[in-house]
Amino acid sequence: MATRVPDSARPVYAWLGNDPNCRQLALQAERLVALQAALAAISPLPGLIPLELDDEGSLKVATPGAAAAAKLRQLEPSLISELVSRGWKVKRIRFRPQPASGAPPAPIPVPRAPIPASALIRLDALARETPAGALKQALARLLRHQSSPPG
Repeated sequence: MATRVPDSARPVYAWLGNDPNCRQLALQAERLVALQAALAAISPLPGLIPLELDDEGSLKVATPGAAAAAKLRQLEPSLISELVSRGWKVKRIRFRPQPASGAPPAPIPVPRAPIPASALIRLDALARETPAGALKQALARLLRHQSSPPG
């Protein structure tokens, strides 16, 4: 299948195509760019990025999020038939949701330092003096949690 490379990408493809070690990579990249254009033409949702099309006809596509992936899974049969009619040998599509590119990565949890023993003694005294209620229950939970071994 002939693929059309965007003009802006031609110098990169030419360079990759001239290097014997990169020729296969250039062909694969060219194929994925053409497949991305085909997906953009037939998909009702923008932002689809083909990740891989293996020899068995299984296509992996990155989607902008989980909701888009769910919607596209419902449309998979019609997308496959459209791709096949355009000359692509696709039998199955697997949609992989990708996190939003602008979203910051989830923070790494920082373990909290244990409450000093002197503070625990004072909290225990406070818990004994506190009348029954939500505060007394919260103090009891805190003290139980602090006295249990980590793990």
